[in-house]
Amino acid sequence: MIERAIAASDWPRARRLIREELKNRDDHWLLTRLSLTYYEQKQYRKSLQYVTEALHSTVLSARGLGLRWNAGHVETKKEGASDL
Repeated sequence: MIERAIAASDWPRARRLIREELKNRDDHWLLTRLSLTYYEQKQYRKSLQYVTEALHSTVLSARGLGLRWNAGHVETKKEGASDL
């Protein structure tokens, strides 16, 4: 439902849905989507606030996207792949 609201550019609805989900869990992906809703309405400071929060959540989380990417990159290097 969140992605449908985003696809329809229904930013207030998307924000409501995202905030409901964030009550139950801390999720960097949801925070980036929340940031997007503000960005699309040119509320750049608020957008920056939430994308920064998402980044902190990712960095502090052992299951974060950035750490997963880094682990994949290290694994690729071990297999002998060169940099792109």
